[in-house]
Amino acid sequence: MKLDEWQQQVLDTSGNICLRSGRQVGKSTVISVKAGEYAIANKKKTILVVASVERQALLLFEKIHAHLFDNHKTEIKKGKDRPTKHRITLKNGSTIHCLPTGVSGYGIRGYTVDLLIADEAAFIPEEVWTAVTPMLAVTGGDIILLSTPFGRGGYFYECFS
Repeated sequence: MKLDEWQQQVLDTSGNICLRSGRQVGKSTVISVKAGEYAIANKKKTILVVASVERQALLLFEKIHAHLFDNHKTEIKKGKDRPTKHRITLKNGSTIHCLPTGVSGYGIRGYTVDLLIADEAAFIPEEVWTAVTPMLAVTGGDIILLSTPFGRGGYFYECFS
């Protein structure tokens, strides 16, 4: 895959990332590669992909699955641990989950994650961040926020600023 310079910079960046851009520029594509490669390179890690609605979360999750299938097919578990609509388990023990946040984040509480990816983060309600950010506290994990702009306020805006 030929990447734009900014996409390569995203892949080369470690730690937290806040990515604001317009629609259809390739942010989901580069993050799907980053998430897939992170899961392959790190044993027994938990990656959680969220968005305010399931449809949005699934779009990114499906891109991650496609990247893994195209580049690391033999590392994806099969049988009873085969990929589902909301989970991919790898042979190295890493797992990628995909969930909608809803309006409060209540339905995603309980996970401890090493990498949290929030798609269209500007549209995730403020109450959700209280539920999801503690998920990273135990692991010291990273958060990747990607979104199109949506006003001058909220968690995503503050992180980007």
